[in-house]
Amino acid sequence: MKKLFFLNIVLFLVISCQTTDKCRLWDNSNYFATFTALQDNENYILSVKFNAKDEPNNIYSDLEASNLRVNVIVKNEDIAIDTVCFNTLYPSGVADKKGNATVTIHGVTEWRNSTAIDRKKLRFTFIIETDEECYYQDVAPQPSIGTKDVITLYPSVNKDTDGTLTFILYAQRNRIKVDEYMPTSEKLRVIIYSEKGEVKWNSAFSRNFLQVVTPVYPKEVGEVYKYSLKWDGYDNHAKLMPPGKYRAQMIIPSKPNSYSESIVFKWKI
Repeated sequence: MKKLFFLNIVLFLVISCQTTDKCRLWDNSNYFATFTALQDNENYILSVKFNAKDEPNNIYSDLEASNLRVNVIVKNEDIAIDTVCFNTLYPSGVADKKGNATVTIHGVTEWRNSTAIDRKKLRFTFIIETDEECYYQDVAPQPSIGTKDVITLYPSVNKDTDGTLTFILYAQRNRIKVDEYMPTSEKLRVIIYSEKGEVKWNSAFSRNFLQVVTPVYPKEVGEVYKYSLKWDGYDNHAKLMPPGKYRAQMIIPSKPNSYSESIVFKWKI
């Protein structure tokens, strides 16, 4: 059974593979992988993304038990000058604890170019380890092509039982927005749409929230906050939703601008 990658979300901070001597060039045919290093002024935004080519893939419990670690060796003209850890990886997709999972793994971290090394001299070597394998991939940094999002969102859907789901939204703070706030006690809003685009369920429907101003989490750059909301399978008219494919829009209802990401999931299929 395939055991490469996914889900132990908290990574080990100890770097066990400082060089590529014991690793081979990334060539795993079972997974799509993307490695990027994007310049953002004096910072470099490093990101990874993995997903299985044949989906649905492994059983969720097996993915959860996998031990994936990603680190980056920073080089100045092939001389290693620093190492960066991906402290956390985030699952995005639909995970079923009793069956199959369709999951993508994302990770984002930063490296600060404090000595102003010329971008053309820099190289980033991604080290990808599991308990059984070690790979590496060299990446040349690219200039930024736009403003980095204030918050990066990673949506996920966990099937708790045959009749309940938990919608999860990981939010990672990339930069500070001084004028934003949460106007009520509502932290996460989920809207479920049918394949025809009809609203079937809105978590805010017929609910009254406390009028209280609070910060938008996460508050600090680099921090991650986990939003979650359970759903019992009924629409806003107390009717059980029929089996099918739906789209869930997950919203952080902040002001003056909200944050939103969508994910498609299957219900009782």
